[in-house]
Amino acid sequence: MTDADSVGDGDVLGESEGDADVVGDVVGDVVGDVVGDPPPLAHPASRRMAATHAVTADETLMPLRFMSTPMDPDDSPTRDHRGKLRRDRTAPDRYRERVTRIIAGRAGSLMLDVPDAGTRPTSDRVRESLFGALESADAVRGAAVLDLYAGSGALGLEAVSRGAASADLVEKSPRAATIVQRNASRVAKAVGTDAAIRVHRASADTFLRSARGPFDLVFLDPPYDVGETELSSTLALLVPVLAAGADVVIERASRSPEPALPDGLVATRSKRYGDTAMWWATTAG
Repeated sequence: MTDADSVGDGDVLGESEGDADVVGDVVGDVVGDVVGDPPPLAHPASRRMAATHAVTADETLMPLRFMSTPMDPDDSPTRDHRGKLRRDRTAPDRYRERVTRIIAGRAGSLMLDVPDAGTRPTSDRVRESLFGALESADAVRGAAVLDLYAGSGALGLEAVSRGAASADLVEKSPRAATIVQRNASRVAKAVGTDAAIRVHRASADTFLRSARGPFDLVFLDPPYDVGETELSSTLALLVPVLAAGADVVIERASRSPEPALPDGLVATRSKRYGDTAMWWATTAG
């Protein structure tokens, strides 16, 4: 992945520029910056607030109406010996897409695109188990969710489908961020105005340095090439924007060591699913 281009306040899926904090249900509306107060949350017991993000010089707004990635010149379709269309799998910089789905909630069964290059999507089986545990702990409904290294955005969007109040989806790869934007618009249409979804094309560290939070539920699913030292640095930047009692879920390959947690985070549990490991932490004190 590459460093993010200069960026604005992230994309809000919904109303036109102005007070555009709430997700709308019309795909193709004009994207505006996040201004004004965030929408009230539907979780009175938690004192949670929707996370906002300060304008920085390191992000770029992605219009909601930009719904597809232009075809690479080398990616034009060819035909096999039977005359059927096929793509040249040997061309450089290949970016084939796969699909996954929202498992449950208001957007349940909705299909999501998954970028093939540079991402490691969480399997449906792992996601179903993860959200079963989170919902049992009442950690989703009304939460302000942050999905770092979003990839397809499936984790943050699954949370929105299940009742989260807001989701900030952070992805620095321009191509993957385009996929996140497309998926977010689909989920926004399904859930209507019940949640705010913001897409930020930025690196995790760049976003966290200017994020205001607080966030109640955070997912980190970094690519394989993100080392333990880099992950620890990102976790340290995350701590100041966490709400009291926030849940942090870190997904790594099962062969990876236990993440080194900074001051302010305490490990609570871990679970392995084949070649995937989930590490849970919460705020200390």
